[in-house]
Amino acid sequence: MENLTEILSHVAEENGWSKKWERTKIWQKWNEIFPEPLSNNVQPARISDNDILFLLVEDNIWMQELSFQKLHLIDKINRFLSEKSKIKDIRFQLGIIKQTTKENINDDSTTPPLNPEIIKMITEIQESGIREAFLSFYKISIKRIN
Repeated sequence: MENLTEILSHVAEENGWSKKWERTKIWQKWNEIFPEPLSNNVQPARISDNDILFLLVEDNIWMQELSFQKLHLIDKINRFLSEKSKIKDIRFQLGIIKQTTKENINDDSTTPPLNPEIIKMITEIQESGIREAFLSFYKISIKRIN
C-alpha cells in the first residue's frame, strides 16, 4: 500500500504538476538567488506554458540593465531547478514591486508569496475537500521552506 506522499507524487507527475511545483522555488528562493538590490527591483510574476519566466521590473533603467544580463539570469535561476523544470527564456515587464522588509520576513503570521500557477492548478481540483487539503499543504510547505 502506498503512503500519502507516494500517492500525491504520482498524482502530481501524472497531471504535470511536478514541474510547476518545483518551479515555486523561484518565488521561495528569490532573495537567495538574487540578493539586494536586484531582489528589491525585480520579482517573478509567472511562467508561461512554453517555459518563459516573466519578471516584474521596477523601472526602465533596471529593465535595460537586466536585458543585457538575460543569459546570466536564466543560468542563475536554473541552478535551483532540475533539468525537467528549467526555464528557457525571460521576459521583462514594468510593474509594482512588493517590498519585503526584515520585520515581515521573521513574522510567522505572514504568508510567503504564493505562486499563481500553483494556486490556479489547485483551484482546478473539482473535489472541494481535496482542493482545500492541497491548498493547506501548499501554504504549510512554503512556510517551512522559507
